[in-house]
Amino acid sequence: MRSCGVPGDERGHLGAGVKGFQRFMRRLHAAKRSALASGMALLVGCASLQGAPPAPATLPPLDGARQFRAVTCGEHADGRQSLVVVQPLGPTAWRWLQLDAFGAPRARQIIENGQWRNDGFLPPNPSASLLFAGLMTRLVPSGTMGRVFPQLQLERQGETERFMQGNTLRWQIRTLNAAEPGWELMLPGAETWCIHPLSP
Repeated sequence: MRSCGVPGDERGHLGAGVKGFQRFMRRLHAAKRSALASGMALLVGCASLQGAPPAPATLPPLDGARQFRAVTCGEHADGRQSLVVVQPLGPTAWRWLQLDAFGAPRARQIIENGQWRNDGFLPPNPSASLLFAGLMTRLVPSGTMGRVFPQLQLERQGETERFMQGNTLRWQIRTLNAAEPGWELMLPGAETWCIHPLSP
């Protein structure tokens, strides 16, 4: 009785084809894993370079808490308002707080011994850290910027100050010529804020 199966030589070719396909798929999966690992490493590297805000090497004296009204400004701004508060926690630490227009906290962070860290259970907010770091340069006494932020290079262009870290612009500050004193703080890749100090 003749078998209805696949002839032996065809079975051999079929088996070889299946094995070859399996080897191809294993190589394809390995290549995908390698490409994914390389991509993740690149993303982490970029995030560590762009996302980590500059931290001061030392903190200048701060005589009590300061408050600032911050409003998003610029060409595409939505006019969102925030209250920014900074208070000293001793000679080596400051606490920063950003509240929205309803009084809900958007960010709570502490800068201590040259490190930013979250204060409480809010998620990390790198944009707020940049806002705090940029605003901190307005609280540094004249002539001490190089000691407080040694990793930054200051470029002045009229009323505008550009803070560079190597070839990367970290933020830009322009003094506002208005009845209400303040500054325009531009954070590349994030918001531009118009910031006004509030009376104690």
